[in-house]
Amino acid sequence: MNAVKTFAICFCMLISVPVGAQQKYPPLFLPSPSSPPIAAFMAWHQSLLKGDFVAYKNSSFWLPEMKEELKEQMFDCLRSTAPTIVKITEQKTNPNGSVGFYAVGCKDNVRLINVITVGNTDGAWRVAASGWGPPWNETAKLCPL
Repeated sequence: MNAVKTFAICFCMLISVPVGAQQKYPPLFLPSPSSPPIAAFMAWHQSLLKGDFVAYKNSSFWLPEMKEELKEQMFDCLRSTAPTIVKITEQKTNPNGSVGFYAVGCKDNVRLINVITVGNTDGAWRVAASGWGPPWNETAKLCPL
């Protein structure tokens, strides 16, 4: 009898894992400059939309040894793929005080996602971004957002 109970419990757990393991689509929000990290992200995003390289440089995080040419290449790539309208996921504060979230938008009717980290360096909030690309998980939904 004990073996039958154990089997039944294990079987129920195996069946319920796929249902319980399914992640729900994370809610998306229009960014609002209500906090310094989100205001910095919004300024960074606007610099891409406006093609303003100086504003982009001022709102981005850079390693000291990065060459100007690489910064320009990154700007051109991000600018060419940036969606006009973006929404963001809930922000999470990292142990080092930086804030992380996903930015999601559509360009040419294709959903794109960017992993964003905003950190305070030298008294200013600056963006470090992964680049706009197709979603790799449950955020892969159709456009529009």
